[in-house]
Formats: sequence, C-alpha cells, structure tokens
Amino acid sequence: MKLTDVVLRVVHSTDVIGHEEVDPKRVERLAQRLQSDGILKSPPVVAEAGDQYVVLDGATRVAALRELGIRDLLVQIVDYHAPNIQLHAWFHAIIGMARDGLVKGMEDLEGIEVKSMDLQLARRALSLRSILSYLVLQDGTVLGAKGGMNLEAQVALLNDIVDLYKGQAEVYRVMTDVVEDLLEEYPDLTAVVVFPSYSRGEIMRTSLNGAKLPMGVTRHTISGRVLGLNVDLVMLDSDIPLEQKNVWLDSLIRRKIKDRRVRFYQEPVFRFDE
Repeated sequence: MKLTDVVLRVVHSTDVIGHEEVDPKRVERLAQRLQSDGILKSPPVVAEAGDQYVVLDGATRVAALRELGIRDLLVQIVDYHAPNIQLHAWFHAIIGMARDGLVKGMEDLEGIEVKSMDLQLARRALSLRSILSYLVLQDGTVLGAKGGMNLEAQVALLNDIVDLYKGQAEVYRVMTDVVEDLLEEYPDLTAVVVFPSYSRGEIMRTSLNGAKLPMGVTRHTISGRVLGLNVDLVMLDSDIPLEQKNVWLDSLIRRKIKDRRVRFYQEPVFRFDE
C-alpha cells in the first residue's frame, strides 16, 4: 500500500449516502464534540456509485456533520472491490433486556414468522436466505425469523427487529453466535441476534434504492485508511467552490508529507474509543 494509492476529496454533503442506520444518541454526542473541536480528525470511507458516494465506514461522522449543517465533506474514496477492502458481518449481543419481552415483541411484528430451530439448521437457513435472521437466547434456544419477499422488504423487517431493543438494552457487536463464549464476557446476556452476510452488490443496491441496513451489522476492514488528518470544519462549511477546496486539501497533504507527518501502520491495532 502506497500513499499515492490513497484518494482524498472534498465532496458535496448531498452526494454522500449511507448504507446503514445510525444511533441518534451517538450522532448527537459526536456533533457536540465536532462543534467544540472545530476539526474533522478522520474522513469517512466511501465507495463511488455514479455521481454519489456510499459510506462504508463513518456513518455516524457523516450524520453528525450534517446535523451541524456542514456544507461539504472530506471523504476517503476506495475501490470497493480491491483486495484491501474486506467485508464481514457483525451480530448484536443484547444485554439487560427481559427475554419474554424480546421474544413476544418479535412474535408480534407484522410480516415476520417466528419458529424454534436447531442452531445448525438456523445457520444453514440464514446462509441460504430462507430466513432473514435468528436469535440465540441465553439458554441456547434458537428462534428463526422468516419474512420479506425481496431484499428491501427483508431489510425493513430487520430494522423492525432491531427497533425492539434499540434504546431498551445495551447492544454490543460480536462475531459469534455461541452463547457459552459470549456469557464469559456478558453474564447478563439476553440473546444474540444473527444477521446475514451481505454482499457488496447488495449493500450498494440497498443504498442507491434508499433502504438502510440496521446499524452495526456490516464490518468493513480497510487497509490504508486515513486517520488524524485534522481538517478545519470552517473550510468545509465555507462557500468556497469545491474545486478550490480540493486544491487546498492537496496543499495540506503535501505539507504534511514534506514535514514527514505521515506514518503507515501495517499491523492491526487495538483502539480504545474516546
């Protein structure tokens, strides 16, 4: 990976679209911090789709900047099909919610059929998309959720499921559906909700059609992402033409390179969130 492979650009905020829902509370907190700091530390990562840009990572930052009314956004544009972009799925570990309330809520959702399943059968059914999701409760009970005649309808139903516990419980993103392993870290686990692994094509399709996946169900691993660029929000929000803003951005990057203020980290890292 070389620095010359990195594409940074200032684009109109209205040309940037998200592929997933966001947590309003997180957006509000980040908007307050951005307003206080006056800088965007790290650009959202996007993929081009015609004359639009689909956010792969950084949806909360985009929403927070929009809440502040920032006119233009700094983004890092990547080739979605390049080998340095990996796509995986997150599951939701639900902590501290009454089991019966969660199960009954899902059973009462319009358009969803809930049935008990064997875990291996549920995994296979989800991979074949014959169910749209499944829950594994703390005692190992597995409940499959079926519904939706097409991708957009299924995404809408998945958001209905997430809405049952969003704001009602603590939610952690995990990569396993084995409750025995999860209980070691989350002894108050209510259930783990397992989502399908979406393809790049499905993510782009839903985004361009105006549908959004539930928050935190896709995981993009991006080698060569840019962190700590620290761009002035006043510049992004100014009425200076886009072309001039990108000339300014290019000059900023050249200065940082000249001053040797760029480092490339090859290895994975552990980052503690602020």
